Amino acid sequence: MTVTIAARAECLVYPQLVFLPRSGGIIQQDSVVRLDRAFWTTLSPPSELYAAALSDIRMSILQGQLQVLRGEEPGKEYLEMVELLRGELAEAHAQHLP
Repeated sequence: MTVTIAARAECLVYPQLVFLPRSGGIIQQDSVVRLDRAFWTTLSPPSELYAAALSDIRMSILQGQLQVLRGEEPGKEYLEMVELLRGELAEAHAQHLP
């Protein structure tokens, strides 16, 4: 992923992308995960990422993104957060936004 895509993912421009910042030695680099290509399994993961936990705020953001992907109406707080975060995008990353 490019720096621009990562910045846009962090600002919720693309609901199918989740921005995961590095944390506590578990996630070594800032990362972007595609929700539209994700699948769930009952098998144990092949890495130590299962030890990572998302904050309540990031989980609520993720819930809003999943609602958008399912064609449901996200909550008012999520929409306000998207508007607020998009306003924080640097000009270089904000060009050609939908």
